[in-house]
Amino acid sequence: IALLGLARADKATLYAALNDESATVRAAVAKFAAGEQSSRAVSVLRQLVEDDDPAVQQAAVLSVEDWQNDRAFPILAAAFERGAVPTRKLARRELETRFDLVIAALDDDATQRRQTLQQIAQRFELSADAFQLSL
Repeated sequence: IALLGLARADKATLYAALNDESATVRAAVAKFAAGEQSSRAVSVLRQLVEDDDPAVQQAAVLSVEDWQNDRAFPILAAAFERGAVPTRKLARRELETRFDLVIAALDDDATQRRQTLQQIAQRFELSADAFQLSL
């Protein structure tokens, strides 16, 4: 909570906590980034979906719940493609809900997950730039 209070005054300090030893602190960074919806927030969240701690990865996925599709997709795509299994499951549910689709299998290899993401990007006309951020 103190970290989030500090962020209101100094965003750079909060984003520097991206590499903090504490998973709780890194999850707080994800929560803060959720309200930003900036290019910096997208970059930070993409890093957090590849964090060593699955709880931090999942916090990053959940942080984009209220974002527009083109902003949220790079984070969800990175989580679906490269996250830990629990994170991939969460990202898959978020993608399915957001885009009203069914993703056939979670146990596909990385190539198949990437193909699924390419199909989503094409079907929903997500910009190539947004998609490239995630792959």
